[in-house]
Amino acid sequence: VGIGTTSPSSNLEVYNSINTQLRVNTASNGYLDLSNYTNGAAVMTSAAHPLRFGTSNTERARIDSAGNMLVGKTSSSFSTAGVELASGGTAGKVQITRDGGSPLALSRKTSDGEIAVFYKDTTQVGSIGSQSGRLTVGSNSAAGVRFDGTQLVPMSGASISDNTITLGDAGFRFKDLYLSGTANF
Repeated sequence: VGIGTTSPSSNLEVYNSINTQLRVNTASNGYLDLSNYTNGAAVMTSAAHPLRFGTSNTERARIDSAGNMLVGKTSSSFSTAGVELASGGTAGKVQITRDGGSPLALSRKTSDGEIAVFYKDTTQVGSIGSQSGRLTVGSNSAAGVRFDGTQLVPMSGASISDNTITLGDAGFRFKDLYLSGTANF
């Protein structure tokens, strides 16, 4: 079906007098192509014309010329509130900025365990999670800590442990220790 054209190149092609086209391709690798046309050749949207999505006559998200997906903001500045899924030179980066509130909320339902997992290359190096309703920070194969109310409880792997975790090292010591109570041995 062609609207504004007598020779559509796709199953649906909408072409208007200012050389902007909406083209829908239903081939096995279907796509929606929103392009500007100059002398019959497709030119993808420019920085001046990002692909914008809106509701209630307000822009809610955009894909800019670098391929960044912006939600709730119109520039890729980290100081601007909103979400950016970065492409281009910073591919794979997520930036979240919020004014006056927590920018990230994560929830694990029904069981204790990892909530956020951290990797170096493809090797897990640590996690933040929950155990018995308490926050844990550590690694499944190394030392960690569980925050128990007014106590920091040592962990070895995924379990709290007694007399197995060392604080500091002979060559890498902490400088001072300040206590208002007793040191028990």
